Amino acid sequence: MNTCLSRDLNRSKQRIAILSYKTDLISKKIYRILKRKYTVLYATENPEHTDELDIRFDNPISVCGFLDYNLVNSVVICSSLFDDDNAAFIFDRVKNILSFCTERGIKPVFIFEKYRVVDYDNSLKLIGKDDAYYDYCNAVQDIVLKSNNGLVIICPTVFGYDVSVPSENLIEVFNKTKALLIETFGNGGLLLADKVAEHLSNSIEQTGEISLLDATGLSDVKDLTSLEDDERALLRQSGCVFNLIYQLMPSDYFGGKRVAEIRVLLGQKLSSCIPDDIKQSVDYIVPVPKTGLFYAMGLSQALNIPYMQGLLKENTSDRSFQLIDINARKKFLKSKISAIDELLKGKSIILVDEAIFTGTTLKMVCNMLWELGVKRVYIAIPTPQCYVSCDYYVQPKRDMLLQYIREDMLNEYFGVDGVYFQTIDSFTSSIPTVNGLCTECFTRR
Repeated sequence: MNTCLSRDLNRSKQRIAILSYKTDLISKKIYRILKRKYTVLYATENPEHTDELDIRFDNPISVCGFLDYNLVNSVVICSSLFDDDNAAFIFDRVKNILSFCTERGIKPVFIFEKYRVVDYDNSLKLIGKDDAYYDYCNAVQDIVLKSNNGLVIICPTVFGYDVSVPSENLIEVFNKTKALLIETFGNGGLLLADKVAEHLSNSIEQTGEISLLDATGLSDVKDLTSLEDDERALLRQSGCVFNLIYQLMPSDYFGGKRVAEIRVLLGQKLSSCIPDDIKQSVDYIVPVPKTGLFYAMGLSQALNIPYMQGLLKENTSDRSFQLIDINARKKFLKSKISAIDELLKGKSIILVDEAIFTGTTLKMVCNMLWELGVKRVYIAIPTPQCYVSCDYYVQPKRDMLLQYIREDMLNEYFGVDGVYFQTIDSFTSSIPTVNGLCTECFTRR
């Protein structure tokens, strides 16, 4: 089967490539939100994280080969490409890529940020209509709109937080950005990057131009929350406890402490929530990979019960919780997690994961454990019960398990001998104080 025909057969299953010259906020935010619904590849000239693929803009043949090999049917390019000193070089390469997209029937998508605020030598600068940036963006917009299936989303200056794009003094930079826009235009037209990404996620099948601007060319579109609400979301995102318990790498820092150290401490404190008779009957503490590893280590230390990594996960940067579709998540988990029968068969274990949100991962793992012949399974969670989903775009919107399953029904639901949670007081006392700390998913009902 030839490449073009293969792509046509797979067109209903979106395979999206986001091309970036450098890791930046808007492209990473789009990647994180789109991959909740679609198969998405993030390719950059200078990869910094394990989920980023290496791509060379100086070799357009290689880029086109990458798109063909991966059966990509949509390519997303952000205008942030052109705020770089190498903008002329990048523009030439982007033209080649767009020409290839036209030839292959690949949908080109362009995110056009009308004005960008960039940091030059610790000084913020506004670039837009009077800069080469704007000329390159207009040229790309014209090329995309002339294609049969192109989509251009025009937005005001974006701001936001992404855990993989570290930003010091986030709120200070936001306030300076807003002040610069007010000084220049008389208003502080800004839009949360998450909203741009969600607009794209919901409109990826459309063609033509979608504008997220009002008549002034700067302010938020109608039906979007106020800038004050977006600013609060920014603060909550940067201080989100979900980043600590799930998304950050163990070697990262949260509130000045290593993430791994905090997770081990939470595991140690969880020991007081396990009944004494269970402590005496358990053979192993077993983590759900990779999210439960350090919590299980802490619990193992505190209970003096051997730590056993009897579950394995294929080395991948993808995170199942970010997938919206439950069936897609189950399929993903079944293909990535496996058990070592010889280590766990006939044993009583405490299974440790970071939290219970939708319960999909734990239910699948528990079924796997019973199938291989464990004696008893207890679930231990180093965070409190979660009853509500996130209001600040950190997690995809979905029903939490405890919204429709009573807590006293969890044993039956998971088919286990007991489920134990960290207390709220123990949890909150273990979390370092950070600006904008948000624990609402665990403390709000």
